[in-house]
Amino acid sequence: MNLKSIVTLSLLLSSSLFLSCVDSTTEIKEKIQEERNTQIVEVNAEANIQETEPKTEFKQYNSTIAAQEEAEIFIVPQHNLKTQSTNRWYELDQIEKGKKLYDQTCIACHLQNAEGTENWQDSLDEGGYPPPPLNGSAHTWHHPLAQLHEVIKYGLIEYGTTMPAWGSVYTDKQILDLIASFQSYWDDETYNDWIKRH
Repeated sequence: MNLKSIVTLSLLLSSSLFLSCVDSTTEIKEKIQEERNTQIVEVNAEANIQETEPKTEFKQYNSTIAAQEEAEIFIVPQHNLKTQSTNRWYELDQIEKGKKLYDQTCIACHLQNAEGTENWQDSLDEGGYPPPPLNGSAHTWHHPLAQLHEVIKYGLIEYGTTMPAWGSVYTDKQILDLIASFQSYWDDETYNDWIKRH
């Protein structure tokens, strides 16, 4: 074998070794990349689980709360119901309970027997109007039961009146008792007009 053959052979061997090294390196790189991709997928999957689990729990929690709230939703009774004790939507015991509550809070502004202030239609210097009668002689009968309930619960301060919100003091049922107490002062004609109107 001459020198040229030896050099050629050596070059061939080196290049094949080089190529084989390159192939091995490429394989190694591909394997490393594959392993990294697997790890990334696993890490991402784990992260997704960690991210989604609280959201799922939160969603379940919200669903539970929503279900509880739905179960506890207060429904204002039909105003045109007629009970045996009063022939109106409320019972006698509601009037009694409502009058006790009325005497604790409402009487200060709406006065005895829900008579309201004398000049309730005259605007006040600071704006708004004085507390009106609730005994049927003013505009209370113009409003449906649900609205009367809402006014007592949430108040009318934002509309420039002095009517505070009583929702944090009285339950929805107690508010109905209050309404029953002042509607008990309405004569049948006013009450029936209220029924027809709403």
